[in-house]
Amino acid sequence: MKHFLRSVSLITKLLLIVLMVAGVEQTADARRSKRSTSTSASSSSKKSSKPKKSYKSSAKEESRSSRRERRRRERAERQKTEQYGRQRNSRTRARRTTTVQRWSYENGSNYDPESYILIDKPTNNLKVIKGNRVIFETQVCLGARYGDKTMVGDHKTPEGTFSIASIENSSGWSPSRNQYGGAYGPWFFRLKAPQSSHVGIHGTNRPYSIGQRQSEGCIRLHNSELVKLRELVGQGMKVIITKDVYTDATAPRGPRPLCNRITDSIQSYVDSVQAASPGTRIGVCAIIDKSHYVEVNATDSFPMYGLGKFPLALAVAQRMSEKGVALHNSTHISSGMLQKTTRKVLEKIDKHFYIPMSDLLGFIARDDYMDIADALTHDVVLGTDSLNAFVHKRGYIDTHFTKKMTAAYKDTKQAYANRTTPLGMAEMMRDFFGLNMDDYDKAIVSAMASTPIGPNRIVKGLEGTRADISHMAGTGPVDKKTKRITAVNDAAYIRIPGKKPYTLVVLIANSGLDQDATEAVIAHISRLLSAML
Repeated sequence: MKHFLRSVSLITKLLLIVLMVAGVEQTADARRSKRSTSTSASSSSKKSSKPKKSYKSSAKEESRSSRRERRRRERAERQKTEQYGRQRNSRTRARRTTTVQRWSYENGSNYDPESYILIDKPTNNLKVIKGNRVIFETQVCLGARYGDKTMVGDHKTPEGTFSIASIENSSGWSPSRNQYGGAYGPWFFRLKAPQSSHVGIHGTNRPYSIGQRQSEGCIRLHNSELVKLRELVGQGMKVIITKDVYTDATAPRGPRPLCNRITDSIQSYVDSVQAASPGTRIGVCAIIDKSHYVEVNATDSFPMYGLGKFPLALAVAQRMSEKGVALHNSTHISSGMLQKTTRKVLEKIDKHFYIPMSDLLGFIARDDYMDIADALTHDVVLGTDSLNAFVHKRGYIDTHFTKKMTAAYKDTKQAYANRTTPLGMAEMMRDFFGLNMDDYDKAIVSAMASTPIGPNRIVKGLEGTRADISHMAGTGPVDKKTKRITAVNDAAYIRIPGKKPYTLVVLIANSGLDQDATEAVIAHISRLLSAML
């Protein structure tokens, strides 16, 4: 029995040894196979790299793969950074180019390099001369002091031959941060003058100074004249300024003009009203015979309630004329922009809101349909931006639209969203009535002559004069907190038999008086002016 058990134990041990040896050989073969596969894959992917030793472990192989991935990511990041740098440099160059070109506007459409500007100081006259022919001429305002400019701040206009160094958009420029732009008109033609780099030809918000010596050395024009001159001007254009024939001591001193005496009278009355009702703001501008100005706070900004319909009517007429649409033709307006009462009125004309242009002009120029005005701004003029472009292109840069008329009326906080100045509105009206009028213009005049709005304002002050009056008036809402009237406005073109025609604009803002008393102030100013002419 003992021999049998020993034999079984011996056989078992031999079997275990055989199995262990076979397992070790199989494991070694598997390892050799794995190493050879890894080595062949590595050599095929990186033929140019140095041969790797076959004894490296799988952990080492994984580490090498991670390093390759890390290097790949680093290369991608470098490429991305370099690309961003190139883009940033290109944007910087574009910005620099834009900054340079900001003051380099294209030459006027009618600019001729052979033409030049001649400014005659003794007569305050500017001419554009081409060959031997004068192609443009206007009055200007020159430096307040006589003689040649020698330094900055001497208020003299330089004398000699210069050139236009740059043509700059000055529509947003203002003398101080507390004022709206417009002091320099829409354009500034900077002169290349050794005495000062700040001398130029530009517009003004002080048109009464034209023809006089009141500037700090620049040459001022009416904005409307500057717009015409812009078409004839180019960079490098020669500018000749003649010498003065007077000195400060020998310059003639004439009697005070009539406009100065009228201004003093109206200024005194306005001061008394504003003293009696603190916070009330009154602005007045009258242009007599198209060129003589009476101004009281005329360059201050006021809410444009009611008066915004005037430039809108001009823009609508212009757009329809360009399209060749006759006055009796109909155009569609957005019914969704109309109030219920307005829709009922227009449905009587056409239930689909195709309304004759003559009726639409009448609604905005004669009546007080602000929602129709907004619809025409949207449908015909194509928005407030286009309306602003129409107004500013013609030199009236202190008149601005940023809100719909109905929106500005409903919210007193938006009172100045649509704003103008007495001067800007007076010049716009004066220029309009000086046109050779077409059918559209005549329709606007007819509507203004028959408006029932504001009979106790400018019209009231002209009773008994047999005046022919075309005017447009408007009234703003009462502020709920202050209980003050945001605006009471009136603007008119007036012809009195035996007197020179004139334009009168009176704007009152933040009135502490009641409606009747505020309208009476406008009537009194109208009466003062007509009596002194």
